[in-house]
Amino acid sequence: MSAGEWTKIEQAAHARLSAPGVSSLDEMRNRTGLEFLRDIASGVLPFLPIGKALNFFLPDADEGQGRIFGPDGKLYAHGTTTCLIYPIPEAAKD
Repeated sequence: MSAGEWTKIEQAAHARLSAPGVSSLDEMRNRTGLEFLRDIASGVLPFLPIGKALNFFLPDADEGQGRIFGPDGKLYAHGTTTCLIYPIPEAAKD
């Protein structure tokens, strides 16, 4: 990713983020984990204070992946998941 591309992503993400704060238990309880992260990234819920202190931010969240970038544009954390679904053999159903 070029410096120019990174700057655009960072500026767009910071424009969406709300002020740092803590979500209420009801705000967390009424969302899935993915909805919670998406709402932080979109500015619906407050940005985590630790992100402000470390100057890290969550530009987006999607099913099966999440990325956290630092102020230098470096990717500091990336998480993915994969789920495989297998049919249950007939013999195991009995």
